[in-house]
Amino acid sequence: MSSELKNSVLPVCPFAPLHSENLGPSSSPSDIVSALRLACEKESYELVQRAFSWALPFIQNNEQMLRNASAQTPDEWWTIKLEGSCSLDWREVGGQLEFLIHLTNIGEGSYNIVDKTLWVTESGRSSLYAVSRPNDEGYNVDDRLKKMIRETQIFSELYEDVQPRSSCYLFVDRSSGTPEPRALSPCFEQSLYDYIEDSGPLSVDDAIKIGHKLADDLARLHAGGRCHYDIKTDNVCLDGNKIPFFIDFDPAPRIGSSTTTGDGQYEAPEVIEALGPMIAFGKADVWSLGMLFLEMRSPSLLHQLDYALSNLRGRKRGIFDIKYAAIQEQLLQSLEPLDRLIACMLKVNPNERVSSKKVAQELAGMDKNGVNVDIIGGSIR
Repeated sequence: MSSELKNSVLPVCPFAPLHSENLGPSSSPSDIVSALRLACEKESYELVQRAFSWALPFIQNNEQMLRNASAQTPDEWWTIKLEGSCSLDWREVGGQLEFLIHLTNIGEGSYNIVDKTLWVTESGRSSLYAVSRPNDEGYNVDDRLKKMIRETQIFSELYEDVQPRSSCYLFVDRSSGTPEPRALSPCFEQSLYDYIEDSGPLSVDDAIKIGHKLADDLARLHAGGRCHYDIKTDNVCLDGNKIPFFIDFDPAPRIGSSTTTGDGQYEAPEVIEALGPMIAFGKADVWSLGMLFLEMRSPSLLHQLDYALSNLRGRKRGIFDIKYAAIQEQLLQSLEPLDRLIACMLKVNPNERVSSKKVAQELAGMDKNGVNVDIIGGSIR
């Protein structure tokens, strides 16, 4: 690897899938680079050039080793750590090598690290993935792989048309032989959290557009017998057209399973008070979605509600009730029907809270100024 690239900071930029009609299974790695250079010499050339400056010398010098290793376990991914945080994964499928070149870290949590990763084949086909790998120690490989498979399956079922498709694999470290489960998912432009941080509170038009898509997706998830239970702006990603998608379905249980709540950032009152999962299936998700709407529209009200909920967690129900009532009054007195819809999503009693299906229907009835929603006095007819 070139020493001057060791500490390079990769640019974060959109990357479109690349295709070449002129290369076949017998193509060498240098042919791959030539194909990519021609395909992305405009917006993405620098990104690919740097990635292959890391990995290409290793590929060229060890091609036979790569083929011999992958031939032992067809379709199984192998991984090699290069310098710094750079690593190279590969496998052989149908006699053709595929590579994953890790470009840059885009997220890190208690349990997973997510890398922006370039996938490329010997035939010159390429796509960008978000690759999630464990960040904790002592996990059971089989159990973690099953959780990753469940998450990617839920995403693929909910978003059938999204490409590239999500998938899970075991990656085997070449030096230690240690298996590591990883999930490959579409790499989106940015999270909704980052978008709000960059743009500030959203307009009614943008909030309705994003919120309608999310409410519709949530209604379909609920109709399939699942809940999310960890809805927050960090778990919503936007593509290049600002179309939102839910991610991080790890805690999403089916009807009848025990309630889980992710990290609890947007917990509903009934979850905080441990009233149990039998109350109004899916309504905890609607509460979380209502808080997400507040974050899009009015961060100050979101902070007030966060403070009210902190009192509920501290078993100061009286203070919560006072603070909560003031927030509801402000939402219901708003001239924006969208704000009054948010009030319906944030009913403390889950049995009085509007359903995800009804939220989607009401948002569909709003025009860009939010004037057609049928909400009267904080309830929906």
